[in-house]
Amino acid sequence: MSQINSSSQARQQVASASQDEALDWFLKLQADPENAGLKEAFVEWKDSHPDNESRYLEVLLLWDNVNRVDEAAVQMPQAQEAMNVSVTRRRASKPYYWLGASLCCLLLFLIAFVPGSVLLPLSNADYVTASGEQGMHVLEDGSRLYLSGGTAVDAEITADARSLTLLRGEAFLK
Repeated sequence: MSQINSSSQARQQVASASQDEALDWFLKLQADPENAGLKEAFVEWKDSHPDNESRYLEVLLLWDNVNRVDEAAVQMPQAQEAMNVSVTRRRASKPYYWLGASLCCLLLFLIAFVPGSVLLPLSNADYVTASGEQGMHVLEDGSRLYLSGGTAVDAEITADARSLTLLRGEAFLK
């Protein structure tokens, strides 16, 4: 019985040593993957004993499983967050509450203190000049409209009347 135990212990020691060698080769190849001499030495070691290749493949599988465990560890907090939705929502809602309140205050400020002509879109204006640009336009009835920089004018001209609406800036009609 003692011979059986000693022989099984000897096999385990050989297997452990072979596993350690495989791990050493894995680490060496990971540290310097471009070294051709190291690759040749690895191939010689792998071919020197039939168990070497299987031990090295075990190390590769173990390394792959460690990467999967790392990915699972990253995904674990996300799963825990999904289970604790009510706690997370209460904590996350406070910053959004203050953001919403701030945006409402800004909107009220704009409505109360900024002239409406600044907030109106100028896409409906018939005549527009950019900042720093001056322009002169001859209207349908023959009159001339001079615009200073940053001006927008909406014009409605009929056979009976002429209506100009100054949306922004300065204009001179001649």
